[in-house]
Amino acid sequence: MPRAKTKTIGKKKPASRGTTSIDHVIGERIRATRLHAGLSQEELGDALGVSFQQVQKYEKGTNRVAPSRLIEIARRLNVSMDLFFDKTDVKRTPEKIALDKFMATREAVQIIDVMMRLPQERQQTVINVARSLAGAPGRST
Repeated sequence: MPRAKTKTIGKKKPASRGTTSIDHVIGERIRATRLHAGLSQEELGDALGVSFQQVQKYEKGTNRVAPSRLIEIARRLNVSMDLFFDKTDVKRTPEKIALDKFMATREAVQIIDVMMRLPQERQQTVINVARSLAGAPGRST
């Protein structure tokens, strides 16, 4: 007896190709590295042959960065590819998420740049002043 044909009501949808939390981490690291290098989104985009809006989408994690493009970004920013992948698979705590977001700001880059130029005893003074301004407890030396 021949089998009855079954009707297919709809096609199975392919797996989602949206971005993941890892794409967001990589984007934050691209932004932090670009800021540290002193480049604008437009300058990086020009170097890559894409618009500044595309760079913006990469940095926000809205668009996934293809491996070949990530290699080119690393070359243009003069960093190792490891920078973008180091510990991206580790579950991020709220504190780590906040730190990653802060590190991708101009202010973080400025603070780090200034702190690296100060002698160690002056660095502690700056830390104490910042703690005082924030009303945060901490040790002073």
